[in-house]
Amino acid sequence: MKTAVAVEPRTDTPSFSDLLTRLFPTVTTRDLLRLSTGTPSGREHEWFFWRRNGGHWTHPVGVATGAGDRPETIVAANSDTTITWSPFLYGSPASTSTAPARLAAIWAACPLTAHPHPQRGFGSMIDPDSERLVLARLRAVTPAPSLILHEGLRISALWRLREPLDDLARIERLLWHVGTKLGADRTATLEPRAMTFAVPGTPMRGVFPRRDVAILAMTERDYSPDQL
Repeated sequence: MKTAVAVEPRTDTPSFSDLLTRLFPTVTTRDLLRLSTGTPSGREHEWFFWRRNGGHWTHPVGVATGAGDRPETIVAANSDTTITWSPFLYGSPASTSTAPARLAAIWAACPLTAHPHPQRGFGSMIDPDSERLVLARLRAVTPAPSLILHEGLRISALWRLREPLDDLARIERLLWHVGTKLGADRTATLEPRAMTFAVPGTPMRGVFPRRDVAILAMTERDYSPDQL
């Protein structure tokens, strides 16, 4: 990767639905989208969705959940927790399943510098210089990201793959390579269920004053693994 022309920022306000359409435009019923949240007791809850004939995401047949639930309604109904989404597509909704996961996009998550709020005693204030530096780095990298997501204490760039990748060893090499070039976080173990991102439009976790997770840039570029 090297510097290039900056990505043009979005002038509208993309939604979670826009993100899903951009990253998962051609999935079939064998590919399951996963949302998850953690409870205060440490228990994790998951929701899985499939998309039939390119329509809306709905719950797979046989999954016992509320009729008509979609990713957006799950997020709205659980606003008291932090819902996250995964760039992996799953072959089964079972938490213990060994069905292979396929990755739709390679990413780099760049942490921001933050400081404790001097008066509130809770929440963090994002350092604006750190924010500007990370954004400048992401908008100047080549190939340009398909999507830039501001999650609060980190800004993540994602490069959508033309075809989902299921070779975890190759995925790990790509994540390491992209992360090294951008000075991104490379400490997480490659465990598909641990690789999640914040939902656009929800509050940035741990940030005060309140700011919402936002898509800062979105392009129509897709990539083969060799390009990254």
